[in-house]
Amino acid sequence: MSCNNGADQLKVNSDQFDFDLKLESSRPPILHGNNGIINMKNSGGNYYYSRSHLNVSGALKIHGNTETVTGTAWFDHQWGDFRTTSVTWNWFSLMLDDGTDIMIYQFYDNAGKQLMNTGTLTKDSITDILPDTGIHLTPWKPG
Repeated sequence: MSCNNGADQLKVNSDQFDFDLKLESSRPPILHGNNGIINMKNSGGNYYYSRSHLNVSGALKIHGNTETVTGTAWFDHQWGDFRTTSVTWNWFSLMLDDGTDIMIYQFYDNAGKQLMNTGTLTKDSITDILPDTGIHLTPWKPG
């Protein structure tokens, strides 16, 4: 993947499929946590941002057939000094039709104790932190 001021190119060549995609930012990056920094308690901390509503165009080749494709993508970048072996997480991102972006994440320690339950809501380039008390996720059991 190459990147240049919000314009990226993503190329993959494999035995199963190939693609060559151009991705272009249509809005500023979303900083998660406290201005892009998330404190994961005893597991450390990290920097985290998303680029939502990326305009995508290019070609996809599957089983020898090449198709021109267009669409919308979401890109996350997370890095820092954190221990992935001491935490598990649930993560959801939503791009709503009205342009609102919602990202929700929960962190748990290895014993299953919830460490953090938060997220961001971004509309018109304004990002608000979602409060822990306002987020409730329940596994759906079909049937």
